[in-house]
Amino acid sequence: MSTITIISPGQLASVQDLGRKMQGSIGVSMSGAADAMSLRLGNRLIGNHDDAAALEMTFTGASLRCDETVRIILTGAPAPQARIMPMGTPVPMWRPFTLDASAELHIGPLTSGVRTYMCPAGGITTPTVLGSRSTHIATGLGSTTGAACAPGDHLPIGSPATNPSIETSSKHLLALIRELNRRTFRVVRSPHATTFSGEIWSQFIEKEWEISRHSDRIGTRLDGLHLSNFAANMRTDGACIGAIQVPPNGQPIVLGVDSAPTGGYPIIASVIAADMSAFAQRRPNEGIHFEEITIQQAQHVARQHEQQLDHAVSLHADAAHHATSLNGVTSIDLNADMAERGMAHIKEDVALLDHVTSINVACGQHAGDEPTARAIIQRALQQHCAIGAHPSYPDRTHFGRKQLDMSPAAIEECIHKQLLWLMRIVADEGGSLRHVKPHGALYHSAHTDSNIATAIGSAVHRVNPRLILIGGAGSRALAHWRAMRLRVASEGFADRAYEPDGTLRARTHHDALITTPSIAGKQAASIACGGEVRAHDGSRVVLTCETICIHSDTPNALAIARAVRSSLLARGVHITPIQCSHESA
Repeated sequence: MSTITIISPGQLASVQDLGRKMQGSIGVSMSGAADAMSLRLGNRLIGNHDDAAALEMTFTGASLRCDETVRIILTGAPAPQARIMPMGTPVPMWRPFTLDASAELHIGPLTSGVRTYMCPAGGITTPTVLGSRSTHIATGLGSTTGAACAPGDHLPIGSPATNPSIETSSKHLLALIRELNRRTFRVVRSPHATTFSGEIWSQFIEKEWEISRHSDRIGTRLDGLHLSNFAANMRTDGACIGAIQVPPNGQPIVLGVDSAPTGGYPIIASVIAADMSAFAQRRPNEGIHFEEITIQQAQHVARQHEQQLDHAVSLHADAAHHATSLNGVTSIDLNADMAERGMAHIKEDVALLDHVTSINVACGQHAGDEPTARAIIQRALQQHCAIGAHPSYPDRTHFGRKQLDMSPAAIEECIHKQLLWLMRIVADEGGSLRHVKPHGALYHSAHTDSNIATAIGSAVHRVNPRLILIGGAGSRALAHWRAMRLRVASEGFADRAYEPDGTLRARTHHDALITTPSIAGKQAASIACGGEVRAHDGSRVVLTCETICIHSDTPNALAIARAVRSSLLARGVHITPIQCSHESA
């Protein structure tokens, strides 16, 4: 195992990944990279998973050496004086380079930002604490000592991915890098905002604020106007990263990644997640502004942000692969939801197996039963189709298309039971489960509610962490499951219309379904070959997908499946089950 030795840590250096998820209930801060976007992009560009640990450096970069030759990339704030010594070779930002065992990397002062990330191929593999390698200095959690890096520290590096397939788009990558220079930050008004007068809110939005030098990873203080309110001290309440608290002195504090999960000051607004990486790069005395948007707009921005990340850099190493080139041939999976209409429609479902390569079998909670599931699975195994579970809310009345008021723990337990139910049937027939695709309202809830996404991911992990979780292309659920170290595949739809923000058009609209086979075939080809789809209003939506869905209950489903397959084959697309080229040993 390779090791990084810290010669000098600079002003502040610490090991960080994407943080400790779901530990707030026991009072543990999330921690993790302050500029998560730079960490994720750096990891992808070097061939690591998004959540691999890296070295976060503040204001001044570290000096270090490795005992073996290692590939490295620097991302985040520019480090124009970074050099490989003793030759003094300049080091590029945002491009991998090789550090020989005999050389030292001197990063030096940072400009146009606060934090730079050093991502080695294989990631830093210090011990995990509560599921993360992140260092929380205030409590001594993480890293090898629970403290910031010091001269002489030795940081182990994991084994790099074998021949990772990395696809990049310079246009989208440069756009994301430029976004780190943002000075106007979008905020969503907090329920606590009613404790502030309308005049104070207007001043908060309209005035320029200045980043205080009294800022750190716990919180960024803002200099400028002092905000008065009527509840400067209040009962302790939950607080999230990006929340803007107003203490009694009226000087706002934007909570950072090391902040406590609760607080006793009113929150006037919260910086949206997509803007927090840029906020973490703002230097003391820099001026900033806030711009109010709605929750719906924030969700739209979040989806766009994830789509842009996937389009900028897509990594297909030890995970389900995107529609990509295999010996010069584009490859993608076709999946269909099955066993939802009982034995009365078994012939129609079986006919679809001639055209799709993966199936998602209803687990009996929104539809389906054991005889139907067993019959479909038997035929799917004969056809060499990948078999997946299609769990849902326990709601046969509304076909699982209505969100139920269930706790995350109850959702996890419900999904866990459904997966075990289907795994038993698949095993009885001599097969194995390949993937999991949530159904209906559960599928969509996971994209907007991280607690639900976590519940789904936890249920899958309990059953088999090697199962692939399918989610909508560009959704936050995919990023959340990746952070949980689960395997994911992004999905597009041949028979559903899209909204301009990349979400599916609600079934309440008359044009939500695509029932004309030729149009469905054209849309599938656009997704597989062009990485995009046209929304119902004609606007362009970027979609990076590993699999395309055809619903078995869509009118003309069989004709649609034929048209989709023919359209893809005519364009030279290789249709193959999910992860066909990356089987586990």
